[in-house]
Amino acid sequence: MVGFILMLIYQGILVLLTCYFVVIFGSHDYLPVDVLISVYVLICWGAAMTFASIGMIMRSPPAFLVGMICHALLEMIGMVLACLYSMAAVATHETEYLVIVLMWLPFLLISGWGFFFLGSLRKRLLT
Repeated sequence: MVGFILMLIYQGILVLLTCYFVVIFGSHDYLPVDVLISVYVLICWGAAMTFASIGMIMRSPPAFLVGMICHALLEMIGMVLACLYSMAAVATHETEYLVIVLMWLPFLLISGWGFFFLGSLRKRLLT
């Protein structure tokens, strides 16, 4: 039960961070296409995570699946970014890239745990 509550709090924090980035990047008059696409992806991801969080409270199996997919996406994108920033840090000998990787690390660890935790909860819910 405690893990489930912590998972919902973590997902709420992720949705708030998503809203923050959407407001910051979406408030400019002119946006390049890649930033605009990123904002739309963040909006969709935040909406899916919100659906998953609300559905988990109501014990809906599809909501657990959506939550697992959202955490898997965050995990994959985070791992790719961590690899790219690590390679950039090695190539340029600058520490800013390593700081970014260290900032991503807790999200990667918690989302990895969240993916498997939600999978086990979903299995218990379906049986």
